[in-house]
Amino acid sequence: MQEQKKDNNSNKTIWIAVIVGIVVIIGLVVVFAAGGFGVYWLLKTQTPSPTPTSTISSPIPTINQYQDLELPPSDVVKDFIWFTVGTVTGSSLDYNEAKKLVSYELAQQMNDSTFIPQALCMQQGPDEIKIYSEDISADNMVAQVKVKADWGGDWQIPWEFELINGSTGWKIKEIKCLDTGQVTK
Repeated sequence: MQEQKKDNNSNKTIWIAVIVGIVVIIGLVVVFAAGGFGVYWLLKTQTPSPTPTSTISSPIPTINQYQDLELPPSDVVKDFIWFTVGTVTGSSLDYNEAKKLVSYELAQQMNDSTFIPQALCMQQGPDEIKIYSEDISADNMVAQVKVKADWGGDWQIPWEFELINGSTGWKIKEIKCLDTGQVTK
């Protein structure tokens, strides 16, 4: 009789351990499922930042990080300057974003820290930029964009950018430094 009671106690202990184990496992599954759902819900309900404007006077680059937009050549140039010339009002230095706006060959050259000062023929960047002209070829494959830049009230046209239109949109192929002297605002 005593041995039977001992077996019953042993069986009860085993059943209690099994039930506790199952409850712990169910609890862990619920916690992980709720956590996974929470992360999914958080990512799904986040609203992307608003799409920047593309006006030339805007200090916000026109590149949209959430979708590929085909930007006109003048916006590609403006964004490139915004991402590479830290002196321009409202600029946001970001060479990774700038590399997305240039041809493969230029992107490789941008790994050299002297590339921007050499490519833009400058030691100090301008305070402000404006697009001076944009000429797109009849077949919509090549464009030239000239930029007006202000160095403390001294407006010049220092650069002409040549862009090519490919499967990923307009990309800067070449940057030409110009010696045009002062121009009017």
